[in-house]
Amino acid sequence: MNFGIQMQDGVFDERLTIHDYCLLLEKLFDVEGKTDKYLKDFELEDKRKKKINTLSGGEKQKFNIICALLHDPEILIFDEVSTGLDTINRSVIKKYIKKFAEKKTLILVSHYMEEIEQLCERVICINNKHIIVDEDIIEIRNKYGSLEKFYVSEVGGQ
Repeated sequence: MNFGIQMQDGVFDERLTIHDYCLLLEKLFDVEGKTDKYLKDFELEDKRKKKINTLSGGEKQKFNIICALLHDPEILIFDEVSTGLDTINRSVIKKYIKKFAEKKTLILVSHYMEEIEQLCERVICINNKHIIVDEDIIEIRNKYGSLEKFYVSEVGGQ
């Protein structure tokens, strides 16, 4: 079983172009021909020759996701994937997350309740190192009305 992990802050050799870095990952994971597709899917085609250190925050976040996807992982972990993104970049990423989650396992770490409601089927909420809920999102909505109301009620000012 293999994992793809997108951390909130990616770790890259920022002197490389995004295209060269992706090709390096393709070699490392023994996959070919995925870079161009992902650059297009994430609207970074025109940035392919830019060095990583010149990308905007949203572009870096999308690039970080591409790096996690290149080897076609069975399980993908996203850590605060949309933090700091504008509405357009957030929309692009949400679309891809939904597409990925149709076929694979996705673990989404987020503080945005609306995002969790839109993208997840099950919620595991951890507070102070303890699991306070592990339920289907529909069950939580039925009990509390929304995930946000659940969170405020159960976690609140703790």
